[in-house]
Amino acid sequence: MAISHGQPLLLLLLVSLFFVPAALGSSRVFRPCNITHPYPVSVRTVDISPHAVDRSGNSNITIAGYAGIQIPDGATVVVNVSAPFLVNPYVSIKTFPICDITECPVRLFGRFAFTVPNAFIPKELNGLLNIVTLSIKVEQEPIMCVVFNCVVTGRRST
Repeated sequence: MAISHGQPLLLLLLVSLFFVPAALGSSRVFRPCNITHPYPVSVRTVDISPHAVDRSGNSNITIAGYAGIQIPDGATVVVNVSAPFLVNPYVSIKTFPICDITECPVRLFGRFAFTVPNAFIPKELNGLLNIVTLSIKVEQEPIMCVVFNCVVTGRRST
């Protein structure tokens, strides 16, 4: 039985298509909270590390993008986590001063990146899927807002 010379190349192509993006930590799929709102701060990538989130651990959420306005020192990052598919659905909200998680101020037309460490509380790790809304607000006005899903794996505690 002869092996075609093209088969190893096909195998290499398949491996690169499926495993390289995961190994390089490719961005999560996300969308703006309101697709008709012109947020002045745009998001380029959303990463959850590690993903899927293990119930026995935690994960960090990293956001990177571009600032169409200067993001001032008084801005806040708001993380809203909802678990709508539990028997008792819930929503939790955490806020962080932006200067606690990135260099401030973020200059006009500047690139930025920040990481929300240990983004989940134990209660949020009970379901299989969380919906995360992450925004930057200045005086309660959102200047950036994205929504994405977060998968939770591992055994549930009894």
